[in-house]
Amino acid sequence: ALPLLFSHGLVPPGAPVLVGSAFPDDQQDLYIIQHVNRVKSAMAAGDTIVLWNLDSIYESLYDVLNQRYVVRTSEGRTRKSLRLAIGARSQLCPVEDGFRIIVVVEKDHAYENLDLPLLNRFEKFLVDPGQLLVGGQVDLA
Repeated sequence: ALPLLFSHGLVPPGAPVLVGSAFPDDQQDLYIIQHVNRVKSAMAAGDTIVLWNLDSIYESLYDVLNQRYVVRTSEGRTRKSLRLAIGARSQLCPVEDGFRIIVVVEKDHAYENLDLPLLNRFEKFLVDPGQLLVGGQVDLA
């Protein structure tokens, strides 16, 4: 699905893709913190970031996905922040306009393994190769 999203312009070229796995080391706190920090950087820059198979960090993003902004005005400039959490710790992080999170998951995995409150925070699209490909391309997929 990911190559189709890029090739059809649904994901901006050069958008970082964070990939998770079931390897034990990928479930460690350091791994999770590194990925949350990448999301934090994308928020501050107003960039799009793609999360693929990264179940381990979704819990940290609940307030981000709720779009529960804290708005502060200082010296005539308005700044928006969102709360990122890691375990019991959370912090307000700046977010610029244009920030987007795209989460790519298989439909069966989403319905069987992800929490319903998490799924409710997303605008969901079912991407089927038949919708994006034409003619003989469908047979090759």
